[in-house]
Amino acid sequence: MRVARTAIFIGSFVIAVLLGLVPALAEKRVALVIGNGAYKNASKLNNPANDAKAVAGMLQSAGFDAVELHENLGIREMRRAISDFAALARDAGTAVVYYSGHGMEVNGINYLIPVDAVLEQDIDVPYETFSLDNLVQVLEPARRLRLVMLDACRDNPFVRSMKRTIGTRAVGRGLAAVEPTTVNTLIGFAAKAGSYALDGEGANSPYAAALLNNLATPGLDLRIAFGRVRDEVLKATKNKQEPFVYGSLGGAEVSIVGAAAAPIVSPPPSAPLRTGSADAAERAWMVAKDTTSQAVLEEFIRHFGDSFYASLARARLEELKKNQVAVVPQPAPTTEVARPPMKQEPAADPAETAWATAQNSTSIAVLEDFIRQYGTSRYGPAARARLEEMKKNQAAAVPPPTAPKPKAEPSASTSNCAKSIGIWKGAMGGEITLRPGGTALSTFPQNEGTWSCNNAQVIVSWKIIAAIDRCTLSADGMTQSCTNSFGGVFTRTRK
Repeated sequence: MRVARTAIFIGSFVIAVLLGLVPALAEKRVALVIGNGAYKNASKLNNPANDAKAVAGMLQSAGFDAVELHENLGIREMRRAISDFAALARDAGTAVVYYSGHGMEVNGINYLIPVDAVLEQDIDVPYETFSLDNLVQVLEPARRLRLVMLDACRDNPFVRSMKRTIGTRAVGRGLAAVEPTTVNTLIGFAAKAGSYALDGEGANSPYAAALLNNLATPGLDLRIAFGRVRDEVLKATKNKQEPFVYGSLGGAEVSIVGAAAAPIVSPPPSAPLRTGSADAAERAWMVAKDTTSQAVLEEFIRHFGDSFYASLARARLEELKKNQVAVVPQPAPTTEVARPPMKQEPAADPAETAWATAQNSTSIAVLEDFIRQYGTSRYGPAARARLEEMKKNQAAAVPPPTAPKPKAEPSASTSNCAKSIGIWKGAMGGEITLRPGGTALSTFPQNEGTWSCNNAQVIVSWKIIAAIDRCTLSADGMTQSCTNSFGGVFTRTRK
């Protein structure tokens, strides 16, 4: 039955393309959907998980290329999910975000609240939450439409319990009005600025239910769709809750589903929603595998010590330590242009992905680890044969000569490294501060880390989310360019 339904869906779509009812080539459309309801330090919300699943299903049925669905995110997970979505939205025509959960406004700035927030004082808000302004910046590369829908104006218990450190700091009721600074951007509030939204007594909130009923109507312009959402919510709440939309669109009609598209049905079973991000260890290893810094590899092992890639990192670290004590000094490394890390999609066969990395390894530990995890796969015999060959070669090898005293690595205050110290501004508005002594600070998102330098290459390792950035310093030390794992490129003449 599942195969038949999938075949019918695909066949109908192909026929529609051949008849010219839908465009054969469409722009990329992506969406991020978050439902936070299981709060640890505040009252729980019943509907965000249901709302998020329903909206994600609607967007996938509308033909979106990728729909990232997340539930009950803490601050670290929320930052990572939004960072991953930033990479996904870079070449998109349409980027949509739906958030259901608690939100708050402090001094005119709106924040989304993760489930592990404590918020004992008002000064904790920027560090334990994620600002709406930063979320909107993530959508800026989208060319045709940037849409944010916030079902986050609920009665917030943190407002009552939070201590005020400054008497003039205002903590508002609901969310504050916003004015998007980029064109073709809409921000929809479940309730207009300064008022509360209802969680609802049914399976979905009134706002989510109205979105599901109207947003994906084929050919319906978004401005009319949100007008119908407003009318439906007012009627359902007996005029207690009025949704509001901020921003504007151009003269052309903009809809989620084209006028000639087939009626929206449930998502085909063969195309499940994507939940969560790609394997973090694999993604981090693609950045760290070619590093020449022992500190970077040690940081990788601390964060991903239980993964398969940790054995590769240990082998690489051991190799670096052996090279460090070699009698003949190694030539100075050539300047390497920092390349932005590509988003890696999970391979269909994990054993194939692992073997592609391990097959040329010269480490016995790496092969033994591969055999333990994938020994029953089709690559198992080749791995065992390779391991046996290496053991024979090792037994016949002549012991290496005694190594001289290790060479000291350049410190963060010597050579060209001293020229790295300063503030570097990013393309997305944040800043990276490299401090004397090897510590680093990022303002977007807020993160602390460490940095090291080898001649013209700067390596920054962030503590909280295990991200690793690699930068290139100019010969005169005045300009630095680096790929930022949070999204964007940091390039600036030194202050």
